[in-house]
Amino acid sequence: MALKEEEPVDPNAIGDDDVETQHVFQDELNRAYTGLPVASWYLYAWFFTNLLIYYLYGGGMPLMYILGVLFFTTSYLNYKWLFFFWHPISHGFNEDIALYSVTLMKFAVLFHMFMSLFMYSNRRVLTPRDYSPAQHYRPKGEAPGKFFSRRFDR
Repeated sequence: MALKEEEPVDPNAIGDDDVETQHVFQDELNRAYTGLPVASWYLYAWFFTNLLIYYLYGGGMPLMYILGVLFFTTSYLNYKWLFFFWHPISHGFNEDIALYSVTLMKFAVLFHMFMSLFMYSNRRVLTPRDYSPAQHYRPKGEAPGKFFSRRFDR
């Protein structure tokens, strides 16, 4: 009876009991397929900074409001998708960051009103060519009421 010649064994072949990954723990495997946790404090700071910029320049450039709506809408949809399909959880997230940012929003609106008042009342912003520096400043001896009524005539 002739002996059967065995087929050579492939060293890279995976058997039923062999490990198919280089990850040792389940957490490492989960992280490889689900992404890292999102840093929610970074997102709040980034959104609040953009909100302040849109408020700051929105008084003089109303196009900034439209750009702000586009930015916040696309960012909301983008991060909603990322939270559901990529980021598993958000570490350190609770209501404290949201409540603190809402309290800071009052100061953002106040800052916006002051900057808009400055942009609308400052004649040095976009001045006409025939405007002289004497028209910017109150001449000596002129009453403040007369100066302000002339300066803020619009």
